[in-house]
Amino acid sequence: MASTVERVSWGVRNLSMAIPDPETGGILLVEGGKRAGLALCREMLCEEIYAGRPVHWIDGGMSLDPSALIRPLSDRGRTPSSLSLLRTCRAFTAHQMHELVSRLERDLLVFEDGKDVRLVVLSDLASMFADSQVKKAEGIAMLESCLRVSKKVAEEKGLLVAITVVRRRSPPLPKTMISAMREEADDRISLISYGGGQMTARLDSLGVTVRPLSNRAPYPRLSDFTGEVQSSREVCTEPPLESLSSDSPNGESKDDAARSASAS
Repeated sequence: MASTVERVSWGVRNLSMAIPDPETGGILLVEGGKRAGLALCREMLCEEIYAGRPVHWIDGGMSLDPSALIRPLSDRGRTPSSLSLLRTCRAFTAHQMHELVSRLERDLLVFEDGKDVRLVVLSDLASMFADSQVKKAEGIAMLESCLRVSKKVAEEKGLLVAITVVRRRSPPLPKTMISAMREEADDRISLISYGGGQMTARLDSLGVTVRPLSNRAPYPRLSDFTGEVQSSREVCTEPPLESLSSDSPNGESKDDAARSASAS
């Protein structure tokens, strides 16, 4: 069992200034729009890479793109070569997703130099288990199995497993799946809005909503908070979250660096 509890930075400025960073040793459920969820996890991944720590990302929502990390890493003073600390995996079917999570503990052993992983991201974990081609009972069983594995690994390895849930998807996730994830999660952050690098989010454990800070107000104010009662080795080739193509300056070198990210 992990003997110490650490915190993994949100990376998003207004969140980091206003609410505690999530603790290692458990599951964090990230609920919200797909773009907002990816943006938050991207920043968390970059914070870990910036600190020289390896990270592990399993994608179940066909959204994995290491090149989207290059710009925020550059903003932090890191070169594209730092993506060597990122290990990425993509699932194309429900059974592949289940297999990737089932072997999570074993896959974490690939990191060299004795570096410990503190952050694992499972983006859009439940989407493939809710596929119409998967029997409902089987899908729920695979999801629950993944949650058990994630919980066990998080506790024993002393790391944080961040699981994203896309709201307002079509078709919607079964309520039983949402309930299963919420019950297993140690904390939950609801992403209410995202734009211009700012997020409005609610942390379930505190019952607090954090609104984006104005550019004119560099420090949090009481009005920024609202209590609950008040309110194999390959990388993807999909377009990144932000424009990072070879049409932009240094685009080709960025694309090459993204393709060098470790994946399976």
